[in-house]
Amino acid sequence: MSNETKLVLRPGLIVALSTSVTGGVIYQRKDLDERCAKEGSNAMGAKRTCKRLKGHAGNCDFTDMTAEEITRWETTRIIADKAEHDEAVKVRNKARSLITGVTVWSNFGNLCPSDREAELDAAYAEARRRVDEFNDKSQHTRVGVYMLKATIPDNTQSAQAISSDVVEMIDQMMTGLNNGDEGEVREAANKLTSLTEMLGEGPKAIAEKAIAEARSAARAIVKAKSEEATAIEKQKQKDRNKQAQRQLTQARQALDMNAAIMAKIEEAATKH
Repeated sequence: MSNETKLVLRPGLIVALSTSVTGGVIYQRKDLDERCAKEGSNAMGAKRTCKRLKGHAGNCDFTDMTAEEITRWETTRIIADKAEHDEAVKVRNKARSLITGVTVWSNFGNLCPSDREAELDAAYAEARRRVDEFNDKSQHTRVGVYMLKATIPDNTQSAQAISSDVVEMIDQMMTGLNNGDEGEVREAANKLTSLTEMLGEGPKAIAEKAIAEARSAARAIVKAKSEEATAIEKQKQKDRNKQAQRQLTQARQALDMNAAIMAKIEEAATKH
């Protein structure tokens, strides 16, 4: 099977999501470094004020630019109604989670399988309802939630883009195993698990098998780190690590659509 046909995507959407909390907060800045403020003229005769720090030694600076910048300041945040602002943040976070709960993570934005579009629309409608309900009663703060969706083209370019994310997560799991960092393994495994929802059945099965092996190895890392861990358990951890690495390597080779492209680029570079 060629590299171009190894990774197949399910029909899907890319979802652009914007949420915000505006109003009700004022920021006041106070500069802590006082300026000289002496009046003078620049080389062209135009009137200027010296902006160097107060108490500076030497000549004043009447140029349009000064080498000294304000390096210290104090910022005061004033919230008109803290209870309302806190509620706005909760509503914003809930609105976002309703939508992202239906979507799939990727470096290119939120994705959603086409067969879950109705569920996505329902989640957006509920998010809008909650936001509108809050905005109708709020005095100082407004919450915004907006969603745009577009069909992901069924072409090689789309598959290559998703493939790059899949490979990145596989590489992160392998790095975590090499470093004995079970947290890094689990973080990447969670992201890749979400992303598998966009893969066809064959690629999804390959990825899921690799994820299962990586999770098992991560659990073995935790057990081996225990003070009560026996020599046998530590050896088991090493064996599980090797097995998971092999499975991840196989998955990477099967799902990396960009490997052939990079090989051609490297080959071309060596000829010049």
